[in-house]
Amino acid sequence: MCVDHARLIEGEYMDKIPEQSLGRSALARLLASDRVRPVQAVLQPGDRRWLRQRVADPRDRTFVAVATKSVDRVLLSNDEADFDNATRAEVLQKFRVTIAYASQGVDLLAC
Repeated sequence: MCVDHARLIEGEYMDKIPEQSLGRSALARLLASDRVRPVQAVLQPGDRRWLRQRVADPRDRTFVAVATKSVDRVLLSNDEADFDNATRAEVLQKFRVTIAYASQGVDLLAC
């Protein structure tokens, strides 16, 4: 799992995942392990511009930028407003990043 150096991703997860849930427990274990790698959420200017034209939310753009630096190039998101099917397909083609639904991530965590 990759997170940005500014820890925006970690903060978003902590805000969205209920405190007493299995998801929060799994996240806490991941963050305490060596399976989380901070990366720079930096894209080339042309790629930033391309992404800004397609994804309105700056935090969601950070998620995509971080996913480009991950080994598996997978982003888990249930956000259909910023990541509709067309945008998911375009991001896959442009950055080779698969945007999957969170429910599909359970299998990835088992690795």
